[in-house]
Amino acid sequence: MGLSWLIAGSVRRHLALLPHDYAVKTARKLRYHLDAYPDNDEVLDSPLGPLHFSGLQRSMGEARDISLKEPDTVRWLETYLSPDDVLWDVGANIGLYSVYAAKRGAGAVYAFEPFGATYVELLKNLVRNGVDETVRALNVALADRTGLGSVALSSFVPGYTGTLAGHELAREAGGQRIGTQAVMTVRGDDFVRITPEARPDHVKIDVDGSEPLVLAGIADLLPRVTTVLVEVLEEFEARFETEFRPALLAAGLAEIPIGPPRSERNRLFVRPDAARDPRPVL
Repeated sequence: MGLSWLIAGSVRRHLALLPHDYAVKTARKLRYHLDAYPDNDEVLDSPLGPLHFSGLQRSMGEARDISLKEPDTVRWLETYLSPDDVLWDVGANIGLYSVYAAKRGAGAVYAFEPFGATYVELLKNLVRNGVDETVRALNVALADRTGLGSVALSSFVPGYTGTLAGHELAREAGGQRIGTQAVMTVRGDDFVRITPEARPDHVKIDVDGSEPLVLAGIADLLPRVTTVLVEVLEEFEARFETEFRPALLAAGLAEIPIGPPRSERNRLFVRPDAARDPRPVL
């Protein structure tokens, strides 16, 4: 059991000692202060200089350097993203890496973010950083079928995640479902059939448990993709190894180790002839 669960349990026990009405009021005030993240324009350091975001505290905590959040993601972009490449940011959240990729000279970035509140924050951040022409933000979920689905909601605070296909909600939400949001689901293969210019060179997948659905939906695209950076939650590692890693390998991609500093969840797959030397910062 982690420290956050111990603290939460202690708070709950203390609230239970209070008169009911007072305990409810106190709990509401705690929730208000926990959710009351600043909506103002905050500055985030990066290897490319200052970037401007709102919704940072939910996504970054107290960190104020993009390289400290997921250093391997930044290094991946610096190493493999070439001018005019097309990047798919699947599970773009508030747009940290979509903005960074656009600033590095990507030809186009397609940012897929199904959660409504986070999508609005994503749009704000693209405009704040002057990349709203390069980054196409889409309020849809990439999945294994094209149709209508639903996202399980744990909060209306921008930056929280929602999950498809009945997967458990993110641990930080304590597993509390507060509702659902209808969302269009699109196979990546279908998306490129109607939008050929969107064919990706690089794909980043971070969708808190729905990664297998995304990979199944881009099966036809994988043989022409240069790199794939995918986050694999611990509870899905076994299935990833047996069902989905083989599909990436069969598409001609090879998994390569991610050196330190690194996060603990990302897996990197690269076409063997792709350049591996980091590009200089533009």
